[in-house]
Amino acid sequence: MSLNHLTSWAADSERDWAEQIDGLIRQHRLEKAPPEGPLSDICKIPQIPRQAMALNPYLERLQQDGLAGAARMHHGRCLGHMTSPLPGFMPQLARLVASLNQNLMKTESSGRLTTLEKRTLLMLHRAVFDLKECDYAAMEADSQSTPGLVTSGGTVANVSAMWCARKRSLDGPDGWWREMQCQGYRGAVVIGSQLMHYSFEKAMDLLGLGANSLLKVDVDQNGAMRLDLLDEVLSACHARRRKVLAIVGIAGSTDFGSIDPLEELAKRARMENAHFHVDAAWGGPLLFSDKHADLLCGIEAADTVTLDAHKQLLTPVGCGVLLYRECHLSRTLMTTAPYAVRPGSADAGRFTLEGSRPANVIYLHAVLHLIGRRGFAHLIEHSFERARALARRISARRELELLLEPVSNLVVFRYLPEHCRSGTSSACETAINELNTRLHKEMRRSGCAFLSRTERAVPGRHGPLTVMLRAVMYNPLCELDDVEPLLQEVITTGKKVEALGLAKPHVMERIDG
Repeated sequence: MSLNHLTSWAADSERDWAEQIDGLIRQHRLEKAPPEGPLSDICKIPQIPRQAMALNPYLERLQQDGLAGAARMHHGRCLGHMTSPLPGFMPQLARLVASLNQNLMKTESSGRLTTLEKRTLLMLHRAVFDLKECDYAAMEADSQSTPGLVTSGGTVANVSAMWCARKRSLDGPDGWWREMQCQGYRGAVVIGSQLMHYSFEKAMDLLGLGANSLLKVDVDQNGAMRLDLLDEVLSACHARRRKVLAIVGIAGSTDFGSIDPLEELAKRARMENAHFHVDAAWGGPLLFSDKHADLLCGIEAADTVTLDAHKQLLTPVGCGVLLYRECHLSRTLMTTAPYAVRPGSADAGRFTLEGSRPANVIYLHAVLHLIGRRGFAHLIEHSFERARALARRISARRELELLLEPVSNLVVFRYLPEHCRSGTSSACETAINELNTRLHKEMRRSGCAFLSRTERAVPGRHGPLTVMLRAVMYNPLCELDDVEPLLQEVITTGKKVEALGLAKPHVMERIDG
């Protein structure tokens, strides 16, 4: 049996596939919400088919097995997560990336795309650090270091940054633990705020440092790390002979979009001789806006910075970035092999945690050129306006409570049941949390609008964790006219859930899940 037709290129075959896929995309975009219930016969354990399937039967199977229930990320009221609708040119670029099937690990399988990746990273490096022209000329000429890494997302970028921080401070042939003891320390820690991304917990585990070595500092009423408490933590580390490997600043927390005092964190990192990392996975593109760039003042002093291009830079999912202020830091992670990523080569894979990587840099290169600084500034500034408009309208509705004045373009709020609008008790808080959890699930199921849900202590408040509805207002398809219908949908759904009775879980089963 020959399968040459599957790997050989033919214009007619490709056109046939393209027409069918276009039909699926149109169908997906026209449907208001995913259908309820199982998508296929879940009683049967799936098996690999003995015979190859034809195109049409396969696409039908794909629909049944999951595609019909995919999230509707292209709606203007899809405000739940940090993944936005893509620009119209992205699907065609994705076709190009898949068709070329380049491997950016080594130049043998990527050619000049390795150079394109480095030059794209230099563009971002200039936007963040703004060094001298001669510095960038030297970076471009140096094949034995890199200004940054393109990763599969912010998690790998943050893990790589912590790996770099640990190796800078504690690296020796007998392991980091022995090196730490030789330096006279009894432990090693990384310090960040209570709102730091969960990827740092993964990093501590992967690096063998342990969860107890990730010290989280409380935040103020704006969600920014409290410097007085940070100083107390640093003093305690000195007293207990715990080496501070890194201080992490957040530039756009996942829950609130809040931003730490980056300048002050940079000063303390220098005093501690510690690595300063800024997780700007969400907030980094604020640098493109003259109105809001000052919110990130101090980011230029970081040793490393994480960006997530598949958030506010509008690339497909799977495109993160780690930038090094000084290129030589990239050498701390350099790893070579005899069959690829050889010593002295120009292979980008020498510096990356990941091995084989697709040419996702093409997406990044495209948006930087086709949207540009002004385009991103426009998107950022309009998202701030939408966030503030939403916050004002929430504050004007007695059924709703704004939980934090938006620092950037994320808004958190909740629905208040009738009996809790004049004041809350601990019992009331429990009921409000349960109601908002079910309200969120019902809205998700209806498909009229999509918000996400988080559960955190409200910054600046003491008390139990609060279930919050979270609106990410960056979606370029969202207009100011969408704000009022969105809130009305929340209120209508809240009243529906409230009417069913919070004390009757058996009644709620049909909207729970």
